[in-house]
Amino acid sequence: MENSAKIMEVPYWFNEKWIDTDAKALGVYIALLYLRLDAVYSNWSKDTTINSVKRELVRFLLGKEGYEAWKSAEAFIDNFYAHEYSSEDKRFKENTETLLDDIEGNGNVAILLMNYSSGSTI
Repeated sequence: MENSAKIMEVPYWFNEKWIDTDAKALGVYIALLYLRLDAVYSNWSKDTTINSVKRELVRFLLGKEGYEAWKSAEAFIDNFYAHEYSSEDKRFKENTETLLDDIEGNGNVAILLMNYSSGSTI
């Protein structure tokens, strides 16, 4: 039987510099979770998503790390909405949930995100 595993691709607009430190990875991961579990499902506006993620991040990180996490999360959210939200239709494009799953499940991204969540250093 032939192995037909799907190769997950990160979208061209995703920048791995957003996750090159523990704080940045946490910021992007929290943003990804909010997008995947709430924003896309409920069709939140970008401002609502940004404010929700920011409130969550300040619970975990302050100072330089908090700022780093926030800037990466904000860049990720800005790019996500720029490329995956149809302002004409006022909703997210088809397969947006799959795209978020692919970002989370992609080898390099997943390793960086898992390293942070397990307490390892990058």
